[in-house]
Amino acid sequence: MQRLDVAVLGGGVAGLTAAYVLRDRELEVFDTASHVGGRTRSLQQPDGIWLNTGAQYVSTDRIKVVELADAVGARLITDDNLEEYWRGLYPPDPDERSEIESVIERITSEQMHRRPATLPELDDQPFDHWLGDVSPSTHRFYDRWCQIMNSGSSVEISLYGALWLWGDQRSTPWIDKPVPRHDRGDCVFDGGTNEFTKALARASGGRVSLRSRVRSVRSTDGGHTIDVEDDRGGRQVWARHVVSAVPAPVVAEVVDELPGWKRQALGAVRYGRFMTTNIVVSPKGAKTSGYPLTASRSDVVYNLDTFVIKTGTLLELYRQKPQFRDRVVRVEVQRWLHGMPLYSVGRMKTYDQLAEPVGGIFFCGDYTWASNMEGAALSGERAAAQVQRASA
Repeated sequence: MQRLDVAVLGGGVAGLTAAYVLRDRELEVFDTASHVGGRTRSLQQPDGIWLNTGAQYVSTDRIKVVELADAVGARLITDDNLEEYWRGLYPPDPDERSEIESVIERITSEQMHRRPATLPELDDQPFDHWLGDVSPSTHRFYDRWCQIMNSGSSVEISLYGALWLWGDQRSTPWIDKPVPRHDRGDCVFDGGTNEFTKALARASGGRVSLRSRVRSVRSTDGGHTIDVEDDRGGRQVWARHVVSAVPAPVVAEVVDELPGWKRQALGAVRYGRFMTTNIVVSPKGAKTSGYPLTASRSDVVYNLDTFVIKTGTLLELYRQKPQFRDRVVRVEVQRWLHGMPLYSVGRMKTYDQLAEPVGGIFFCGDYTWASNMEGAALSGERAAAQVQRASA
């Protein structure tokens, strides 16, 4: 049986950050996917353009992500289009915009009033309820914003979650104190977000086993025996310490003998529905293309397979941007089984228990910190520090 000092379950940002910090140890990273990086997956185009199918950009409050990127040689480039994108979500009607902006003032006022996250007024109150008596268009605007930022509706997300999501900082719900920022401006990774996680994997020694599904983790012989299923069949690995960087439901499924308080905390984590659709169009003036659509009838229920999703997306594109009708050359759909951890109503009651170690198992992932790359990276660093303290 292979023996390790550390086994890392999950090769996303959190797991790879932990592996990078612990790179001097005898370790291995296990991930079910065929690509490294979890929800940072990117697809490369022949012309050098990349398609991000998950994490998209690095805002100015992503201090840890930028620090890691510099350390492992992942290149960041400035993107000046983000502000224009957000402004494009606002309705053209001035009265509707005015009401939306008045709600922003209310949100900002709440963010200035720091208080415990578990207060019922914050954790138990749906954001949509807090919005109160506003117009349907304002409710729709903030519901769409919640869907974009956290893959959940304004009814699912708590007021506390909305405070965490709003503004040009999402590393904290509060703005009563200055938020630390890097000096690069809003940026993206050159070549796609996946270049960041690939660089992390290389800097960790490349010890990542893909298409390796962890079936169980159980305490044995002063450490943990891990049952792994991969292309060669089944194998067992013993590790002194385990860093669990997989989604909360997977933790509850594969880790044996979790105490009740930990299972309860993991069970309270809900994931939003997360799917991306990338559309590639040819340059203006290039040879026209006829991307195929599928026929459908309004009185028939269809399974939402990829072809139907592509058709619906393209029809909406053609409605909004008819000039692209004959220029579509590629459509890519990515569904994530576990999308973004929701800042759902009631989540904060057991939030602090999510990162608590159990024996020699240490937990990280965006669900244990903040639902973004920065939260994932910080949680991976924290788990690695816990391993180091346990080994001292």
